[in-house]
Amino acid sequence: MITRRTVIISLAVSFSLQWALSVLFWMGPFHARPMVIWLAPLAPPYYGVRFLIERDLDVALVSLIVTVLTIVFCLLAVLIRRTSTLISAHIMLVAYWFWSYCLIGIGV
Repeated sequence: MITRRTVIISLAVSFSLQWALSVLFWMGPFHARPMVIWLAPLAPPYYGVRFLIERDLDVALVSLIVTVLTIVFCLLAVLIRRTSTLISAHIMLVAYWFWSYCLIGIGV
């Protein structure tokens, strides 16, 4: 059985490594503004709400769905503590960061 501490640490390390990769990616070859460091982890929920207000429902719904699914899968991984839920949570973290890359990349 996987301990709760192990699940939380693995998710935190995964999130932190993907954040560091994001900073290296955007600040390296693309020379993005330093604001991207703080925008990257918050891009999906921020733009989800922003585009919902602006009535751009396609991007808003995808952003909010990805955010909610990531939170739900991470909570399930902490509560259930099975390998399959932990792998699903990590996959959702990768999808979350991929969508964050997409939002920043298209320049929203």
